[in-house]
Amino acid sequence: MMVVPLQLEPAFRPEAPRMLLEAPFASNPGGYPNYDVLLDGTGFIMIETDATESNEIHVVLNWTEELKRLVPTQ
Repeated sequence: MMVVPLQLEPAFRPEAPRMLLEAPFASNPGGYPNYDVLLDGTGFIMIETDATESNEIHVVLNWTEELKRLVPTQ
């Protein structure tokens, strides 16, 4: 992730880009961001890759029924 410091006054003037974060974060071929800024603006939350990561996707059907069973409302 890169950062570009900029000056707004008296005129817009961007500086040279520099590295902000460098880590094995998951790529996102879907085009959506794979990170978000923390609500207080002090950092980021990102999906980190794992060297042992598999290419499996687990789909859970009827998960609401399982949730009702595990967390009864009464």
